[in-house]
Amino acid sequence: MPELTDNLDRVVPMGVLDPDSTFFDLDLVIKALIMLSDVLLREDHHLSNIGIIDMKNYTLGHVTKTTVPQLKKYCVVLFNTYKIRARAIHFINTPPYAGYVLELIKSVIGSKLAARIQIHGTDLSGLHKHIPKRLLPTEHGGDAGPIARYHEAWIKKMATYNDWYKEQENVKSDETKRQGRSRTCGDLFGIEGSFRKLNVD
Repeated sequence: MPELTDNLDRVVPMGVLDPDSTFFDLDLVIKALIMLSDVLLREDHHLSNIGIIDMKNYTLGHVTKTTVPQLKKYCVVLFNTYKIRARAIHFINTPPYAGYVLELIKSVIGSKLAARIQIHGTDLSGLHKHIPKRLLPTEHGGDAGPIARYHEAWIKKMATYNDWYKEQENVKSDETKRQGRSRTCGDLFGIEGSFRKLNVD
């Protein structure tokens, strides 16, 4: 959202647009979020982020395409590499199975960030106690206009970075120049970074 809170936080609404999970690919979603984060790092000035995750269109089909290794890799990139700070994460329009999804998320983000998660269900009055309506889109009971307006503006903004994004595809670290031992996927993500856990009775 364009306007900052009084604490200089950026409100970031997120959600699934299409309830049909046929073409849902979490890796592509994560890549798009990282690309957006690149733009924010280069152009934006704020202290923290306040995430609003709308689960209205998040179905069981999407759940089956969401894995712990994917979430953990994204969290490492977002919070350890990009150093994104989250003041709070609000979940709205949560379905009955949201508890399972939230447990997945909490298992990879750590206790400090997990404590900042708040669940509001379909009653958004609790959300409005934390974030003024003037900063929220219409879909979240706010006065700042429809999300579609900002979604379109961000697509146009990211399109201006097309050449830069293509250049970044070829940027890699030269591990021969790293001081000390190179870090592996196991160091960053644990064993689940390469293999899924097996539960055997």
